[in-house]
Amino acid sequence: YDHHLITTVMMVVLTTAPFLYGNIPVFVDVNFITGQEMLVSLSDVMLGTWLVHFMIHFCFLCFTDNAIRGSLLRNRQHFDVEEHQGLGNVFKWLQLLIFPIADIFLFIIPTVHAHTKLFISSSFNYVPSAKMGARPAQNAQIASPA
Repeated sequence: YDHHLITTVMMVVLTTAPFLYGNIPVFVDVNFITGQEMLVSLSDVMLGTWLVHFMIHFCFLCFTDNAIRGSLLRNRQHFDVEEHQGLGNVFKWLQLLIFPIADIFLFIIPTVHAHTKLFISSSFNYVPSAKMGARPAQNAQIASPA
């Protein structure tokens, strides 16, 4: 399987799941005195999980970026190590927030476009190309070692 296709399909599935399956009730808690059940929609659970997941990963990204700049890239040019001490500044964090948006425009959209174009224009007939590099030509003479 193509790694880029699987990544793209998973991105589409994770993006559309809260909206397609969001009305399904999820049992959260029951009050042991009154017996009242607490139900939440699946979309709330998914979107809450996404938000927590994103915030944890973003904090880890900022921490890791600062650690790499402070330890591996110290005394190198063009890495702004001295400028961003501590956990960096807000400008650096905003630059890191742009990475997922850049991934969408640089990888996901071109991959979906390429696979859609391939799916529409292909007849799914696999024709291997001729590999003639290992065989001598029909009338070629093999030189003997002198």
